Amino acid sequence: MKGFTLYIILFVLLCSSAEALESERYKIGARLQGMLSFEDDFQDMYLRRTRLNFEFYPWEGHSFVYDVRNDRANQGDRGNGEFSVGDAYWKIKLDHPTFQNVKLFRSKVDVSYSQTSSSKHLFNPERTVTAEKASSFVVQDRRANNVQVNGTLGQAYYQIAVSDGVNSGDLEDLSGDTVSSVEGQKLTYGGKLRYFFIGNPKKTKIQDTYYGHEDVLSLGIGHFRNEKITAENATRSVEKFSFGRNLTNIELSFANKTFRLLSEYFLFENDLSDLSASTKEDILTNSQGGYIQGELYFGKIAPFAIYERFNLNQKEENSDLTSYSLGVNYYQNLDESLRYGMVFKNTEYGEEFDERVEEQFSLYVMLDV
Repeated sequence: MKGFTLYIILFVLLCSSAEALESERYKIGARLQGMLSFEDDFQDMYLRRTRLNFEFYPWEGHSFVYDVRNDRANQGDRGNGEFSVGDAYWKIKLDHPTFQNVKLFRSKVDVSYSQTSSSKHLFNPERTVTAEKASSFVVQDRRANNVQVNGTLGQAYYQIAVSDGVNSGDLEDLSGDTVSSVEGQKLTYGGKLRYFFIGNPKKTKIQDTYYGHEDVLSLGIGHFRNEKITAENATRSVEKFSFGRNLTNIELSFANKTFRLLSEYFLFENDLSDLSASTKEDILTNSQGGYIQGELYFGKIAPFAIYERFNLNQKEENSDLTSYSLGVNYYQNLDESLRYGMVFKNTEYGEEFDERVEEQFSLYVMLDV
């Protein structure tokens, strides 16, 4: 909390200086997402998002974006949590027909449409399991330190990125065990290509819901890889092993004034199956899955449905996760500033996971100013 207070003091001093009094030089925003969930015999009330956002424009064509956050505060056994850095990037606009901008440092790598969408635009505050898997499969929290170029070619948008890779906490097997540490790794690299049949690739933002304001039809494909990760696996049969990782993502996005449809497919190559296995080949596996979600607009009221299927281990039969969610949002201002919503989610696991069933009902309020 002390670090967070220091950030605020420094920013206020900056904005109070003679050079930064003009409002067009900076923006300050905040985001709060409160949730109340019911699962089995338990309830949980927590803050899904708690953020303070800054944007500063020191020179023409240059912007600095920075936020401090304490997400999932009081969720489960997490307690109050601590503030940390989220986005922290320098964006340089380029006066070029093909190259739109360059981003440096901590900004989102486009490993998934839903992950690239801001959380304030999600149907449901909780993303799907497959999208969450993609967020840290080759790039930690999809915004590890990176350099990216974003641009357009006719009706196509593209991103090319080189990034830091994963953390040891991202290397988790199917039982929830993680490696002891990452001894070293190469940089992650790759890109996304998204073609717009309807919509403007220079202006259309990537977001789950458009609140009935946009007409969009796009198809995208992305591929990112890290050629070598060396993991310490202490106290287990294979104490150290090296492997590469590939993530392939395919997406379909459609929206008009009354309906929104978004679907994604993911292929995760060299996922972790069992860190206690006696050979590297048995430790590694591939997994794949995807989701489809739709939303209907009736003025400010928008019911939605999400279906997801995820094969967690392609080496074993009956290792699927299947879930569906049904919910409704009330968009107070038909934008991201204020919404109320509720969602019911049912998740079923295959025989490899004892065929367990999880059900959860959540109420939420989402504010962004």
